[in-house]
Amino acid sequence: MRCVPYAYVLLLLTASHPVQGASQTASWHVVRNCPKATPVFRNSHSTAMAQLVRYHGLSKPGEKAKSLVAICWMYAQYCECDKPDKPTLWRIGYGIKKLFVARGRPKEPVRELCRVTRTGNERASFGDYVAAIHGDRPVVVTFCYDPRAGKGLAQAVRRDARCLSALGIGYVKCGRRSYLICQDGVMASGHGVAAADVVEPSSLGLSSHGKPWTRPGTSLYRWDGAQSNVVLTFVGRSGA
Repeated sequence: MRCVPYAYVLLLLTASHPVQGASQTASWHVVRNCPKATPVFRNSHSTAMAQLVRYHGLSKPGEKAKSLVAICWMYAQYCECDKPDKPTLWRIGYGIKKLFVARGRPKEPVRELCRVTRTGNERASFGDYVAAIHGDRPVVVTFCYDPRAGKGLAQAVRRDARCLSALGIGYVKCGRRSYLICQDGVMASGHGVAAADVVEPSSLGLSSHGKPWTRPGTSLYRWDGAQSNVVLTFVGRSGA
């Protein structure tokens, strides 16, 4: 039996691949050396943050996944307790900055942009996301379904209602449609408000054998689906 060099296997897993579907051609790409998905714990926002921290190698020795998620929960959670309904906000960008500082990476740039906004310098395109993935910079993605989030970045980053976050580790382009490969930590049914935008790979003619979208806790999401907005949290010096 012929041995295949490990470097060649790694190249196959990380390079862009053309895939022939039933009626169209798809291509995909994922970041290198991504850890296994952390099962969702506490909520999707803190789980996605923890997965990002693990990717950047900032987990402490022996630190359990649930402990890291709980720490991210504390860094991101913010109560507007002066308001009558006391809404809880999930400030992912702010929390990542604070956590990276606490773990010895104080100069790591963090920037949040969104898909729907009237302000040009707040807007993220799918091309921005693709550039981050090709630069091996996973992106925390928040899919928003509260109509108020469609008003722009300031409202969308509140994440105070009807939203789900995941760590974007890759993408699929199929014809004119674009999809995000995300580690959401969902190990069975349970995509909640984002369920309508989760896509079965087989519907795109994608193989399931050994592909990243078949790994536990990983799903394909529409880029331009039913969301009122999509927030992208970029981390890294060459981000969008």
